Amino acid sequence: MGQDCCSWEGVHCDNLTGNIVGLQLRGPYPWSDESYFFKDDSDYLQLQYLHYLQLGGEISPSLLQLQHLNYLDLSCNFFNGTSIPSFIGQFKELRYLNLSYSYFGGLIPANFGNLSSLHTLDLSYNDGVYVDDPAHQWLSHLISLQHLGMSGLPFFSNSSSSLFLALNKLPSIKEIRLSDCWFESIPLFIPHLNFSSLSILDLSYNSINLSVPYFLFNLKSLQYLDISYNYFDNIGGHDYEWLSNLTSLQHLDMSGVNLSSISSSLFLTLSKLPSINELHLSGCEIEKLPFSIPHLNFSSLSVLDLSYNHINFSGISWLFNIKSLQSLDLSQNELHHRTTTMVPSLKVSATYYITNDYKSQPSEISIPESMGSLCSLQTLDSKSLSIYKRLAELEGVFSGCLKNSLTHLHLSSTELKGDIPDWIGEIKNLKLLDLSRNSFSGSVPSSLASLSFLEELLLFDNQLTGTLPKEFGNLAQLAYLDLSSNQLTGTLPKEFGNIAQLGYLDLSYNQLSGAISEEPFTHLGNLKTLDMSSNSLVFNVSANWVPPFLLSELRIRSCLVGPEFPTWLQTQHKLETLDMSQNRISSTMPDWLWNLTTRNLFDLDLSFNQIQGMIPKFLTFTRMRKLDLSSNLFSGPLPNLHMKSPTFSSIDLSNNSFSGHWSHRFL
Repeated sequence: MGQDCCSWEGVHCDNLTGNIVGLQLRGPYPWSDESYFFKDDSDYLQLQYLHYLQLGGEISPSLLQLQHLNYLDLSCNFFNGTSIPSFIGQFKELRYLNLSYSYFGGLIPANFGNLSSLHTLDLSYNDGVYVDDPAHQWLSHLISLQHLGMSGLPFFSNSSSSLFLALNKLPSIKEIRLSDCWFESIPLFIPHLNFSSLSILDLSYNSINLSVPYFLFNLKSLQYLDISYNYFDNIGGHDYEWLSNLTSLQHLDMSGVNLSSISSSLFLTLSKLPSINELHLSGCEIEKLPFSIPHLNFSSLSVLDLSYNHINFSGISWLFNIKSLQSLDLSQNELHHRTTTMVPSLKVSATYYITNDYKSQPSEISIPESMGSLCSLQTLDSKSLSIYKRLAELEGVFSGCLKNSLTHLHLSSTELKGDIPDWIGEIKNLKLLDLSRNSFSGSVPSSLASLSFLEELLLFDNQLTGTLPKEFGNLAQLAYLDLSSNQLTGTLPKEFGNIAQLGYLDLSYNQLSGAISEEPFTHLGNLKTLDMSSNSLVFNVSANWVPPFLLSELRIRSCLVGPEFPTWLQTQHKLETLDMSQNRISSTMPDWLWNLTTRNLFDLDLSFNQIQGMIPKFLTFTRMRKLDLSSNLFSGPLPNLHMKSPTFSSIDLSNNSFSGHWSHRFL
């Protein structure tokens, strides 16, 4: 690693003084790499997260030696209920502090109020952290704070009023996220309202069951408001004038709020907001929309989500006159056949979702050929729409200018059947094609190899037969390929080794057979997931083969791999899931595999082989969730197992020849 700590990953030093000013030590949990907050000017946000680091235990006060630290990210680690160190409050220059998703416990240190330079504070989703200061005085002292995240922390009703009063004292606050905080009420009024800079407010997933707070009515700078999944009692009906005051509003989410009495006044009010860009009304129990809305003028609206309601499509033809609309989601609604004739009037939509979730009364839906004239349509999502046709019969829909504009086509679970027609290969700009969970039969057409921009191809859960097209080797952009759960035969063509961008390959549950050499993997340096389970393939690679990839997931259940463990697995030091059950392995388990098992793996299944020898006497698993060594020939004393993983769920050592008693510890 070297002596120069400034060269270490996750450590950032000042270019002039050499002082350590930033520690980016985010853990391995798979949260988005996007910043939770607004992008900062700081270079530190450009550092990559350390996906294989997971910190725990006590944090040493020696950290205070970093007197010039102004950026500290310890999020997504596992501190197992350890109290948040109070000495963090002594970092006078700290501007960014992120302790979210790290299993901290105990009180929020009161001396956090000393962090007068702090711009960003995220304490979200630490289940054991709570507040013992009903007045929240520490918070009101953070005079430089701009971005606050405390989602997932329990604030009870008796402290919610004082919390918002404390927040109101922060002169520079721009972003407040208080989702899932157990609020049952929040103050209706805030005297001397001072949220002049507030642009993001998230109160979603609480239990607020009173009126919409009146202080919201005066937040002139608010751009993003999420009050979804609450129980407001005055948000329906005909009075939405409070929204008209939010003249800067761009994003409004009221999903999960009961809007069964919705009326045209809501849409008329929103249409007057000059900047409204996104409107989310998913799961709002909406049963009926107005047939027409006079003078509707959504000049900026680009995203409208009305999914998971009970909308009768025949009443909302006005939706297709919103010229700025790019994404319209009507999925999981009760749609009627006659309404599909309304679609052509939506001339510039970039995304269109239409779904029938009412399987108790299925209705056959026709996609009109006139949809082919939607020249700006980029995404067509028809998941779960009961089409009951052969895809070949829809050729007219995908002709015209739609054939040139479409980039994402979702037709999964649509009751389609028959062959996959060759003309699909003529939709030249497709990046994603999802025909999964249907009843397609016949072979996989080689014409799909003409889709030179294709990045994702999903054909799983069909009845496809024949061999894998060698022409797929020409799909230079293909990153995700799932052909699982079909009836494909033959082996893996060597031409697949040319799909250089391929990161995910799932061919499981087919009837593939024959030998696999190194050739189909020649240039697959980006491959992360390989699943060939439940086939009859024989791995025939040389003993000194070094694969070009570093897998995170390998599943080859039922393939012939043995009698020895393949030596190339030694190179896969980033492997997290390994399923080699029923591989006819009859050797002992090598030391290098034990090292991989205890350090890196989340899931290991070596069951139903004939693996011999003893398990090491002491084993400590740091990340293991599930371990299955059952139905082998292991012998000797049962091991002492130390399970340090917070996500550990099961271990199976049955049907072996162990002796003695089992000793284990869960740390």
